[in-house]
Amino acid sequence: MATESSPYSEEQEIEESLTEELLALLALSLVFSTDKIVMSQFEPAADFNIVQQRFRNKMSEVLPDLNQSSRSSIEIALSRASKDLGLTDLNIDYSNAIFREFVADVFEKHIELVSQTNRTMFNELRQIAFEEGWSNQELARRFKDYFGLTPNHLKTVLNMERALLEDGVKKKVRDSLLKKRIDQLIEWRLNLIAVQMSTEIVEGSKDSAFTYLVTTGQVSITEYEKRWVSVIDEVTSSICLSSHNMRADIGQKFANGVYHPPAYPPIHPCRSAIILAKKIL
Repeated sequence: MATESSPYSEEQEIEESLTEELLALLALSLVFSTDKIVMSQFEPAADFNIVQQRFRNKMSEVLPDLNQSSRSSIEIALSRASKDLGLTDLNIDYSNAIFREFVADVFEKHIELVSQTNRTMFNELRQIAFEEGWSNQELARRFKDYFGLTPNHLKTVLNMERALLEDGVKKKVRDSLLKKRIDQLIEWRLNLIAVQMSTEIVEGSKDSAFTYLVTTGQVSITEYEKRWVSVIDEVTSSICLSSHNMRADIGQKFANGVYHPPAYPPIHPCRSAIILAKKIL
């Protein structure tokens, strides 16, 4: 199975490094978020909001690295434009608000999506707690164990617990199996978040740079456009296959509905990139 995260090795290197960093911080943030919960004093609504805020605060530590990855991606795009298109005098003012705002928007979008999913999961957990007659302490224990699961994965874990109980599996073995399954599901979710976020930072930064070059008069929109390039192999998603070699005006969406990779739906590890290209007249 192919492992490339981008059709270009330069972008792949940035994405892999950023993904690794995001994965580590996401995992740390989940633990950090819930480690102050006192189960005997658990107040569901108030404590959940505190957990969410602690998660956001911890994750914000990645912002400097997101900005650095953004700049590195732009420099790669300029280098490629110089080599492939002969555009040798392109200059970027990295202090321009367009680049800082883009990175901040990507961060906010993904953290808000994570937060919304966490809230949906917690609301479902509270409903189950009410139906099962759990105490606040039991709800707190399970919340600490389950924080990071999606709503669907919460159901998977509870169904697995029910099946193990029905089969008479001993508590020690049951707890071990459940912990292993929870870890697998959370790892899957965090990996998807990290990969999507990394791709968006890398490719979206290049897209912002192309727009900046046009607005500053360094690149003519009548001569140049952006082109979508996807890794083509046996695991390439349908949307990336259909997007390969697609062209769009700089500053505009591609026909697939997005300005730059990642492509969606579905949400998936998108192995695509954009490049500056000469228009075909």
